Amino acid sequence: MFTNNKANGFIEKVNHAAPSKGIGLPSPQRGSILIGIIITMVIMSVLGTGMLFNELIYGSHSEAYFVAESGGRYAKAVIRDAYANDKTKLNTINANQVFTLSNGNSFQIRDWVLQSGNPDTITFSSIGTVGTGFMKAERLIAYRVQPANQTGGSGTTPGQGDGIIDLTTLPGNVQPRSMGFATVDVDGNQAVAVTKDQGSGANAEAYVFAPSATSNPFYLNWQAMDRFSSYDLQIKIATGTLSSGTISNPPDTYANGLVFRGMQAQGQQQQFLGISLVRNTMLSAVTPSSWQPWISGTEYSVGVVVSYNNAYYECIQAITLGNSIKPTNDSYWKLFSEDKPMIVLWVRGSNQGNGDGEWLSYKLLDQTGKDFIVDASGHVKNWSTLMVRLVEAASLKLKTNSAPLINIGDTIISGAGSNDSARVFWKINDVDGKVVLLLNNVNGTFSTSTTILNRTLPFDTDPGWGYRPRDNYIWVFYTDTTDHSSNKTPLETSGADDVRHGQIRGNINWPITDVQSWTDTDDSFSLVQWSSSLNQTVDPTIRVMGIGKEAGAIIRTAIVNPQTTRPGPYTSSTFPPEIGIISLGGANKSFFDDFAYYVRGGYSGSGSDGSGTVIQY
Repeated sequence: MFTNNKANGFIEKVNHAAPSKGIGLPSPQRGSILIGIIITMVIMSVLGTGMLFNELIYGSHSEAYFVAESGGRYAKAVIRDAYANDKTKLNTINANQVFTLSNGNSFQIRDWVLQSGNPDTITFSSIGTVGTGFMKAERLIAYRVQPANQTGGSGTTPGQGDGIIDLTTLPGNVQPRSMGFATVDVDGNQAVAVTKDQGSGANAEAYVFAPSATSNPFYLNWQAMDRFSSYDLQIKIATGTLSSGTISNPPDTYANGLVFRGMQAQGQQQQFLGISLVRNTMLSAVTPSSWQPWISGTEYSVGVVVSYNNAYYECIQAITLGNSIKPTNDSYWKLFSEDKPMIVLWVRGSNQGNGDGEWLSYKLLDQTGKDFIVDASGHVKNWSTLMVRLVEAASLKLKTNSAPLINIGDTIISGAGSNDSARVFWKINDVDGKVVLLLNNVNGTFSTSTTILNRTLPFDTDPGWGYRPRDNYIWVFYTDTTDHSSNKTPLETSGADDVRHGQIRGNINWPITDVQSWTDTDDSFSLVQWSSSLNQTVDPTIRVMGIGKEAGAIIRTAIVNPQTTRPGPYTSSTFPPEIGIISLGGANKSFFDDFAYYVRGGYSGSGSDGSGTVIQY
């Protein structure tokens, strides 16, 4: 057995002595040992580096997993808040956003799917990312969540959803309604027909409201959004004489459409906004320079409508036989329409109970084929769809053309105080391109002399706009039953293959929320661009807004009634009627089908609570 000294001596002898036949080894063997030692050292070094590298990678992946879990916890918190307070808050995390943490790590919520049902189920993925380049590590965690609190105590939880009005409920609706309706068979499908209107002539009205108060989703919507209500509404319209289940001989005059933002007064004296397809009736008011529609020697009382040169006129100041001055201007007569079809936005707020209404704005329809909704004779194509989008909101205008860091669903705080807050429900642009924030769930007060804070970024407000506490913002859409090409509207993209798809009877589509993102694939409607003629006598602040694909397509109106009386207080049984259908002078020649609504930001119907389970894999 060698001692240390002997070993050292041996090594030294090996290193310095000449080869011999003793215990020394031949030179080739000694070289092989050295090479082996070097190789071993290299291998150990590589293994050590690999082990260190693997350790680093493992640590990064572990950290990425925890970051992904953080994203999952964030998404679950949003889900809980949304189902407890406002379901539209789900919109803040369903667009593949990347959230960056203070240390540079990030998570992304993607593959978001809300499976609406009874109860709802939400699936999504959270991807955690750590590092960059070849040191970048990512982990994905998938989630399946069934929120526990979906009814929120007897069905008052905010939500959203669409519904179709049962046509059989309309004829039997006692209040609020005026005149007669019946369900009839038209072309093999059920429709609602106007069977009686209120009197005769162009202003003889018939209307009916829905749904009943006991199941009114609009009250729950209004309640959830803190006394604001927003929704889409559509109807299909046909005109003519019904014989053996088929419509023919369309009338030359018509005014059929939707009513919304109802406010019941007394008896049949309803107040509401309306949007109608109109031809040669009182709603389509325009004012030429002069006319002479009367017959000499005949008395005319206020409200009488006469025909002259293919147009209709209403007497607005009584003419008696003893009147020696025959009027030649609009102090006595008012032209209600040219011999052209149009879409008219109007308001009934006079409480006359006789169909009296005032126009707000209109769009003339092209009879040469561009709009497709009427034929060359000015008759509405049967079962064309008329749709209105209504947003009721407070508002602030910013001094910027873009505010990308303010998202729909964000809570903004006024510089006036931390308790002065509101939720951003919609973002639009005024005609000058500046951003207008449409707000609900308003708390405290807002001061436009200060900035509005969103997170840590200030945005200056436009003092000329001020803070407007309540307005209606209105978009109107229309389409017929046939697919068309070469229909150039604000919603089309550029190119020779632009298409507006039709909507056949029995089908109900809803335009996407973001009009600016509209593509040919989404396009089943055309968007109304309003005339520059606005009735500022009715609303001095009425305004046409919008840029890009919404240019001239958004109307802001703040009519005195029914708007100022809407804040309540109400209960589900006392909430005013909200939506309905109307026909002027349409007895036995006006028909409606596919009456539907889409409540935005409000309750969607009776659901069931979920189990509260969260599956993570």
